[in-house]
Amino acid sequence: MSKEKIILSGASKVKGLGFLAKIRFGFFFFVFLIIFMKSLIPLATEGDIQPFIQEVGGRIVHAVQNLNTESLKIITNGFILDTSQGFWSGIWDMIVVYAILWFALYTIYIWIKVIAWLVEKSPFGDSSRFFANYSIAVLIFFTLQLIFLMTTGLSVGESSKLIFESFRNFFKALPIIFFPIGELAEKVSPGKDGLNDLNNLTEIVNNTISKNISLS
Repeated sequence: MSKEKIILSGASKVKGLGFLAKIRFGFFFFVFLIIFMKSLIPLATEGDIQPFIQEVGGRIVHAVQNLNTESLKIITNGFILDTSQGFWSGIWDMIVVYAILWFALYTIYIWIKVIAWLVEKSPFGDSSRFFANYSIAVLIFFTLQLIFLMTTGLSVGESSKLIFESFRNFFKALPIIFFPIGELAEKVSPGKDGLNDLNNLTEIVNNTISKNISLS
């Protein structure tokens, strides 16, 4: 292979990685806006950063508890897509639920990954012991979550039970979480009504933002 082809091949790979990075950033930014919309409005309108810091801190520190809270809502309701207030209104609410669940799971993943990296870099760490490093990281993570939950007034037993139930409830809610995929395929149509509903989605988002502004 000539030098020019190697350079072009390398440039194409870099360009492809850059495109994926943009998509990933866009996804993170979209999820971030959905979850922290209420706390971002006081920051943008009044310059009050405290609600934003509290919201972000709570989402990061109490990731397991947030996962349990959202999973219990889904199990209690028995559905995740509610179209009683309008199809696209139900879609928007469903997107919010998916965003919260994804953020909680991703936060747990980042917690464990960072702790595993710290274990590996510690004086007693070994990069070749991948399974051992992550096993220790999981134990440390759940210990930290136990401590965080105890600061809310729960006992050791109650905190341990909540951690266990968080994941149990999430797996219990999975059939309900994935059910709307089939329901959407039946309800979405390319006809005139479907296009009118699509145009109403912008109005729903704007109304949601307006309500949050009035509450703040």
